[in-house]
Amino acid sequence: MTRLTSAAAATLIAIATATGAFAQSTEHKTSILTFSVPVQVPGTTLQAGTYVFERANPASDTVWRIMDTNRHHVIAQMFYRPARRTWEQAANGNGKPLIQLYEAQAGTTPALKVVYYPGDTWGNEFVYPLEQAKQLAAATRHPVLATDSNVKTTAVPRLVFAQPDGTVTPESQAVGTTGNTEPQPVGTTGDSDDAAATPTDLDK
Repeated sequence: MTRLTSAAAATLIAIATATGAFAQSTEHKTSILTFSVPVQVPGTTLQAGTYVFERANPASDTVWRIMDTNRHHVIAQMFYRPARRTWEQAANGNGKPLIQLYEAQAGTTPALKVVYYPGDTWGNEFVYPLEQAKQLAAATRHPVLATDSNVKTTAVPRLVFAQPDGTVTPESQAVGTTGNTEPQPVGTTGDSDDAAATPTDLDK
């Protein structure tokens, strides 16, 4: 990441050195990530703590969800667009999940942009609700991938970019097409476990 203020850089270091673990599930792409500071995600802000990230429905594979560590409550659901990295970048991840954040300004809560599952060359660039994306774009001074489609009722969302000046520009690529983001090695550490529990009693 470039052009970070010292305060923002310190925040990212705090996230990167967080103690945590992830559990792998090849079907759901389950990763358990621990953050040491609050982090924005589509629809909400996660407080410092541990969360489960995974595909909501591997069969359709258009929506990701975030749950509490007990897997009893869905905290957030979001559309995504695939983001590409090279085989070399995947290998350099050392079998651990990697995250990419939007560049943060001083006093701004960092926002999650991409999550890369261990070893995968394709990651998941999350799509923010339009109003949240506009605020994030203004704060970070970078375009933010967004939609005004409802994740609970829409199969294929309309993708746009919220621009720092408050305007909205169309995104020609639909969910499921190739993105071109450059991953940064900022993520949590931990051990892998091929077994992942099946979520029960989830919020609708």
